[in-house]
Amino acid sequence: MKVFAILLLHIISQVVLGWDVDPRCPAPRGKRVLEEDIGVGDLLLDELEYEKSLNDFPSENSNTTKALRGTVDSTTATSRKLSLPKFFSIKMHWKLGYCWQEEYDRHRKWCWQCKGECEENEELWFQKCNKKIDTQRFSYIPDVVGGRFKVYGKDLCLQRVSRTRYQLRKCNVSKKSQIIIGFFADGHPFELQPFRDSSNCVNQHHHPKAGEEVINTLCKTARYWHTNLMELYNANGNESDKDQDDENNDSGSGKLQIRKPSCNSKNPCEKCEGDCDTDIDCQGDFVCFQRGGKTKNANVPGCSGTAVTDRDYCVSMAPVLQVTDPAPDSNVKPIPLVRPVRNCSPNNPCKRCEGDCDDDSDCMGELKCFQKDGPGIVDGCSGMERSKTDFCYVP
Repeated sequence: MKVFAILLLHIISQVVLGWDVDPRCPAPRGKRVLEEDIGVGDLLLDELEYEKSLNDFPSENSNTTKALRGTVDSTTATSRKLSLPKFFSIKMHWKLGYCWQEEYDRHRKWCWQCKGECEENEELWFQKCNKKIDTQRFSYIPDVVGGRFKVYGKDLCLQRVSRTRYQLRKCNVSKKSQIIIGFFADGHPFELQPFRDSSNCVNQHHHPKAGEEVINTLCKTARYWHTNLMELYNANGNESDKDQDDENNDSGSGKLQIRKPSCNSKNPCEKCEGDCDTDIDCQGDFVCFQRGGKTKNANVPGCSGTAVTDRDYCVSMAPVLQVTDPAPDSNVKPIPLVRPVRNCSPNNPCKRCEGDCDDDSDCMGELKCFQKDGPGIVDGCSGMERSKTDFCYVP
């Protein structure tokens, strides 16, 4: 009877939820988050009052302070030496059996990343770890107790602004709301907590996926979901971080699947997932492989399984370096198409060979939006564009 129930759950999850549930994982826990409801009472903190309360903290030599030097046990914390890299990424720690998104043995790498260009008042979210993305790089400024996470190359630090939320604010040594406890750079996982708040941990809500904000949740909730631990990644551009057992690796193949809901910019698809419309619907450097008309049944490169007719999938494909010839009287030299794509807008216009734009107002200055209906070559840009993504170009 138990085996039958597990199989039935597996079938229902594929049909209704749109992803494969590994039968080795516990039954989906639904909306259970223990005692936590992050949507209730999450008002912005009164900064002056909050800072005043944090300043009334035990002295450096108190037992409480010594214990808070690490969120592992206090005896272990004193033996872990802090050797700081110049920059690094913060990755959520994973191990076999964590069953994120009901996947038992799929190693997903989720890292902190600025939501935009790492500007003041921006928030962080989790996205696929990518060593090439500057907005995933941070440094650490130690304090008497704990320290501050600083955007690498900018004077912006992560600051607690509400019960659960964080934003980037100007680094300020007098702001205790910027202090986070528990960081270690010794290669082992660590648990991060806001200053003077041992009940909360810095992580994200529920099961990890792209687009989840970096927030506080109850530590006991985070431990329940196996999302409480972080680890150092890509320290100083370290190429020794292993990617071969991870879907972030562009090599190899993945199993084709249509996700429900479909891919979109706020919840982009992984490799071999669909249905996508443009590259912005795909994670990181993956692109949307368009299949329609005569190619509606085309094989999806780098993926295994049977593709659904006329559906488009996210893939990793090396660009075919084809270049459009500028007009004979033009001095414009082609430049590569910019990856990953983003949402261009009048308030945040795209530069040359950046996309996705909808009209000319989404492009900087005199640039225009190069409109197309499918795969093609963008004027003045190198690289074959295989999706419906539109790019800004020099007319």
